[in-house]
Amino acid sequence: SKKFLEVSQNVLDEDLADTIYDLCTKKIGGSKAWGTYVTILDTERDDIPQLSELVSLSDYHNGEPNIGKSMEKVQHALAVMVVRQFLLNKNAPVHRFLSDDIASGAIHGVGVWALSSCIDTQVEYHIDYAEMIRYEHNIIIPPMYGGTLHCTRGKIGGGEFCVNNRGLEHYELHGYKGKKCPILNLSEEEGW
Repeated sequence: SKKFLEVSQNVLDEDLADTIYDLCTKKIGGSKAWGTYVTILDTERDDIPQLSELVSLSDYHNGEPNIGKSMEKVQHALAVMVVRQFLLNKNAPVHRFLSDDIASGAIHGVGVWALSSCIDTQVEYHIDYAEMIRYEHNIIIPPMYGGTLHCTRGKIGGGEFCVNNRGLEHYELHGYKGKKCPILNLSEEEGW
Protein backbone atom coordinates (compact mmCIF):
# COMPACT_ATOMS: atom_id res chain seq x y z
CA SER A 1 0.00 0.00 0.00
CA LYS A 2 1.08 3.56 -0.67
CA LYS A 3 1.94 5.86 2.21
CA PHE A 4 -0.52 8.66 2.67
CA LEU A 5 -1.97 11.05 5.17
CA GLU A 6 -5.57 12.13 4.70
CA VAL A 7 -7.36 14.78 6.77
CA SER A 8 -11.13 14.90 6.31
CA GLN A 9 -13.99 16.73 7.98
CA ASN A 10 -17.40 15.41 9.08
CA VAL A 11 -16.81 11.74 8.27
CA LEU A 12 -19.39 10.44 10.76
CA ASP A 13 -23.07 11.21 11.05
CA GLU A 14 -23.56 13.80 13.78
CA ASP A 15 -25.82 11.51 15.83
CA LEU A 16 -23.19 8.75 15.87
CA ALA A 17 -20.38 11.16 16.76
CA ASP A 18 -22.54 12.69 19.52
CA THR A 19 -23.37 9.26 20.95
CA ILE A 20 -19.72 8.24 21.06
CA TYR A 21 -18.83 11.56 22.68
CA ASP A 22 -21.58 11.17 25.28
CA LEU A 23 -20.54 7.58 26.02
CA CYS A 24 -16.87 8.52 26.49
CA THR A 25 -17.66 11.51 28.68
CA LYS A 26 -20.03 9.38 30.78
CA LYS A 27 -23.04 11.49 29.92
CA ILE A 28 -24.89 8.24 29.15
CA GLY A 29 -22.91 5.65 31.09
CA GLY A 30 -19.91 3.80 29.78
CA SER A 31 -16.30 4.55 30.54
CA LYS A 32 -13.79 7.16 29.47
CA ALA A 33 -11.81 4.57 27.52
CA TRP A 34 -12.95 1.45 25.73
CA GLY A 35 -11.94 -0.63 22.77
CA THR A 36 -13.11 -3.51 20.63
CA TYR A 37 -12.11 -5.35 17.47
CA VAL A 38 -14.49 -5.14 14.51
CA THR A 39 -14.04 -7.72 11.77
CA ILE A 40 -15.06 -6.99 8.21
CA LEU A 41 -17.59 -9.82 8.66
CA ASP A 42 -19.08 -7.91 11.63
CA THR A 43 -19.76 -4.97 9.34
CA GLU A 44 -21.69 -7.20 6.93
CA ARG A 45 -24.07 -8.57 9.58
CA ASP A 46 -27.63 -7.29 9.46
CA ASP A 47 -28.38 -7.87 13.15
CA ILE A 48 -26.47 -4.79 14.38
CA PRO A 49 -29.11 -2.48 15.90
CA GLN A 50 -29.74 0.96 14.45
CA LEU A 51 -28.40 3.86 16.47
CA SER A 52 -31.92 4.96 17.42
CA GLU A 53 -32.68 1.55 18.96
CA LEU A 54 -29.24 1.13 20.48
CA VAL A 55 -28.63 4.23 22.54
CA SER A 56 -30.75 7.09 23.76
CA LEU A 57 -30.64 8.94 27.05
CA SER A 58 -33.93 7.37 28.12
CA ASP A 59 -32.46 3.89 27.67
CA TYR A 60 -29.98 4.38 30.49
CA HIS A 61 -30.49 3.90 34.20
CA ASN A 62 -27.63 4.31 36.69
CA GLY A 63 -25.10 4.41 33.87
CA GLU A 64 -26.06 1.07 32.32
CA PRO A 65 -28.11 0.49 29.19
CA ASN A 66 -31.64 -0.63 29.97
CA ILE A 67 -32.18 -2.33 26.62
CA GLY A 68 -31.09 -5.90 27.34
CA LYS A 69 -27.60 -5.31 26.01
CA SER A 70 -24.33 -5.19 27.90
CA MET A 71 -22.21 -2.06 27.67
CA GLU A 72 -19.64 -4.07 25.69
CA LYS A 73 -22.27 -4.95 23.09
CA VAL A 74 -23.32 -1.30 22.86
CA GLN A 75 -19.69 -0.24 22.39
CA HIS A 76 -19.08 -2.96 19.78
CA ALA A 77 -22.20 -1.97 17.85
CA LEU A 78 -21.08 1.68 17.86
CA ALA A 79 -17.63 0.62 16.64
CA VAL A 80 -19.24 -1.37 13.81
CA MET A 81 -21.16 1.74 12.79
CA VAL A 82 -17.94 3.79 12.82
CA VAL A 83 -16.12 1.29 10.62
CA ARG A 84 -19.05 1.17 8.21
CA GLN A 85 -19.17 4.97 7.89
CA PHE A 86 -15.49 5.84 8.11
CA LEU A 87 -13.92 3.02 6.08
CA LEU A 88 -16.45 1.00 4.14
CA ASN A 89 -18.89 3.62 2.88
CA LYS A 90 -18.01 4.06 -0.78
CA ASN A 91 -18.44 7.84 -0.35
CA ALA A 92 -16.06 7.98 2.63
CA PRO A 93 -12.91 9.99 1.87
CA VAL A 94 -10.54 7.17 2.84
CA HIS A 95 -12.42 4.39 1.02
CA ARG A 96 -10.54 5.01 -2.23
CA PHE A 97 -7.27 4.14 -0.46
CA LEU A 98 -8.59 1.01 1.22
CA SER A 99 -10.98 -0.61 -1.25
CA ASP A 100 -8.37 -2.86 -2.91
CA ASP A 101 -7.00 -4.09 0.43
CA ILE A 102 -10.51 -4.73 1.73
CA ALA A 103 -11.57 -6.58 -1.43
CA SER A 104 -8.42 -8.75 -1.37
CA GLY A 105 -8.91 -9.69 2.29
CA ALA A 106 -5.69 -7.97 3.36
CA ILE A 107 -7.73 -5.97 5.89
CA HIS A 108 -9.58 -8.46 8.09
CA GLY A 109 -10.71 -6.03 10.76
CA VAL A 110 -10.22 -2.83 12.67
CA GLY A 111 -9.20 -2.17 16.25
CA VAL A 112 -11.42 0.66 17.47
CA TRP A 113 -10.47 2.59 20.61
CA ALA A 114 -12.43 5.39 22.19
CA LEU A 115 -11.12 7.71 24.86
CA SER A 116 -11.69 11.18 26.15
CA SER A 117 -9.30 13.75 27.49
CA CYS A 118 -9.57 16.92 29.50
CA ILE A 119 -8.22 20.38 28.84
CA ASP A 120 -4.42 20.58 29.07
CA THR A 121 -3.89 16.83 28.61
CA GLN A 122 -2.15 15.00 25.81
CA VAL A 123 -1.62 11.60 24.30
CA GLU A 124 2.12 11.05 24.21
CA TYR A 125 4.04 9.75 21.20
CA HIS A 126 3.23 6.09 20.67
CA ILE A 127 2.65 3.49 17.98
CA ASP A 128 -0.61 1.65 17.50
CA TYR A 129 -0.30 -2.10 17.13
CA ALA A 130 -2.19 -5.37 17.46
CA GLU A 131 -2.26 -5.34 21.26
CA MET A 132 -3.70 -8.83 21.79
CA ILE A 133 -0.81 -10.34 19.80
CA ARG A 134 1.70 -8.41 21.92
CA TYR A 135 -0.01 -9.48 25.15
CA GLU A 136 -0.13 -13.13 24.09
CA HIS A 137 3.15 -13.49 22.13
CA ASN A 138 5.24 -10.36 22.89
CA ILE A 139 5.40 -9.47 19.20
CA ILE A 140 4.58 -5.97 17.96
CA ILE A 141 2.69 -5.91 14.67
CA PRO A 142 1.86 -2.40 13.45
CA PRO A 143 -1.39 -1.90 11.55
CA MET A 144 -1.54 -1.45 7.80
CA TYR A 145 -3.42 1.80 8.35
CA GLY A 146 -4.16 4.07 11.27
CA GLY A 147 -6.86 6.65 11.80
CA THR A 148 -8.01 9.16 14.38
CA LEU A 149 -11.51 10.60 14.67
CA HIS A 150 -12.43 13.51 16.91
CA CYS A 151 -16.06 13.16 17.98
CA THR A 152 -16.91 16.53 19.42
CA ARG A 153 -18.93 19.49 18.27
CA GLY A 154 -16.77 21.71 20.41
CA LYS A 155 -13.90 23.61 18.90
CA ILE A 156 -10.53 21.96 19.38
CA GLY A 157 -7.96 24.63 20.11
CA GLY A 158 -4.22 24.52 20.60
CA GLY A 159 -1.99 21.53 20.56
CA GLU A 160 -0.76 19.51 17.63
CA PHE A 161 -1.75 16.33 15.88
CA CYS A 162 1.48 14.85 14.55
CA VAL A 163 2.24 11.77 12.50
CA ASN A 164 5.74 10.64 11.59
CA ASN A 165 5.97 8.76 8.31
CA ARG A 166 9.26 6.98 9.09
CA GLY A 167 7.36 4.20 10.90
CA LEU A 168 9.18 1.57 12.94
CA GLU A 169 12.60 3.08 12.20
CA HIS A 170 11.49 6.27 13.95
CA TYR A 171 9.82 4.39 16.80
CA GLU A 172 12.94 2.28 17.38
CA LEU A 173 15.01 5.46 17.71
CA HIS A 174 12.67 7.20 20.19
CA GLY A 175 10.89 4.32 21.94
CA TYR A 176 7.53 4.24 23.67
CA LYS A 177 6.49 7.78 24.65
CA GLY A 178 10.00 8.99 23.79
CA LYS A 179 11.64 7.02 26.62
CA LYS A 180 14.78 6.18 24.59
CA CYS A 181 15.29 9.62 23.08
CA PRO A 182 12.82 12.45 23.75
CA ILE A 183 11.30 14.24 20.81
CA LEU A 184 12.26 17.84 21.51
CA ASN A 185 11.64 19.84 18.35
CA LEU A 186 9.49 18.49 15.52
CA SER A 187 10.70 21.12 13.08
CA GLU A 188 14.27 19.81 13.33
CA GLU A 189 13.40 16.20 12.58
CA GLU A 190 12.38 14.71 9.23
CA GLY A 191 9.15 12.86 8.60
CA TRP A 192 6.63 15.01 10.50
